Amino acid sequence: MSKLLGVSGTAIQVEEGLLDAVTAVSGSGPAFFAYFIKYIAEAGVKKGLKKEIAYKLAAKTALGTGKLLLEMKITPDELIEMVASKKGTTEAGLKVLNKYKVKKILEKTVDAAYKRSRELGK
Repeated sequence: MSKLLGVSGTAIQVEEGLLDAVTAVSGSGPAFFAYFIKYIAEAGVKKGLKKEIAYKLAAKTALGTGKLLLEMKITPDELIEMVASKKGTTEAGLKVLNKYKVKKILEKTVDAAYKRSRELGK
C-alpha cells in the first residue's frame, strides 16, 4: 500500500492516534506555507519588485528550502545557521521573527488545526 501512496508524494506510516497531528501539519500545512509565501512576496512588492517576480522568488525559495533540508538531511536549525551571517540581513529578519514570537504563533496555528481535526473526527 505504501508503494501505491508513495507514487504521488511521500507515504509515511503513523499510528492512527497521530492522524490529527498529521492533518494539522501536512493537511493544513500547504495553506500555512502559502500564507507565508504570499506575505513575503507582498513585502517584496512593497520594496519595488514586480508582483510576478516577487511571488516566483518567494515560492521558489520555499520549494528550494524544503528540497535542501531533505536532500542534505539537515535540520532547519542547521540551515538557518548556514544562511544567517553575524550582523547580516537574515539575522536582522530573524530578530524580528523572534521579537514578535512567530514561533508561538505557528504553534498556536498548528494547535488550532489539530483541535479542529479532532472535533471533526468525533
